[in-house]
Amino acid sequence: GELWLGAGAEYRDILYVSYGVGLGSALILDGRLYHGADGAAGEIGFAALGPATHPGEVRDSGELERALSLERFGHHPTDEERQKRLATPEPGDDEALAEASRVFSMALVNACALVNPRAVIISGGWGKTLGERFLGDWKERLRTSLPFVPEVFISPLDNRETMLGAVSAAIEYAEDQPIDGVKERAS
Repeated sequence: GELWLGAGAEYRDILYVSYGVGLGSALILDGRLYHGADGAAGEIGFAALGPATHPGEVRDSGELERALSLERFGHHPTDEERQKRLATPEPGDDEALAEASRVFSMALVNACALVNPRAVIISGGWGKTLGERFLGDWKERLRTSLPFVPEVFISPLDNRETMLGAVSAAIEYAEDQPIDGVKERAS
């Protein structure tokens, strides 16, 4: 969706990070979605934060995703609930958000160091919420940590990016498929 109609329309190499109920990402490399060997490219939530805490045990969510879950704010808060909680924080909320932002910025630096995207697009409820408060910090962390600094955006698609991406992929797939009995379009 971002490559088609969003903040990524001008870029060919993009790291898209969705930080909502879970944490995931997608890689657009040379204008195409990169799937990886097992279709799991972008599973950023499984990034390690240190020595293995559960050696040999793979869970439903990874270390980074668990560290950024912010369950103290409610497991699946709506955008409205999240904004209300942030408007009237409880003791410890500011520290929890600052720590989540610090860990998230580390993940962005590591992912960008690996992939070297031209743009980073952040979406999802927590991505947008934290981005409103910490986007400048994330940009500064990237600027001071990397010799190449991507543009960083909060998605303008208002949680429609995944659906629009699926529509875009379906259109692209359909355009590439021959239809029996129908002559190919003239080029």
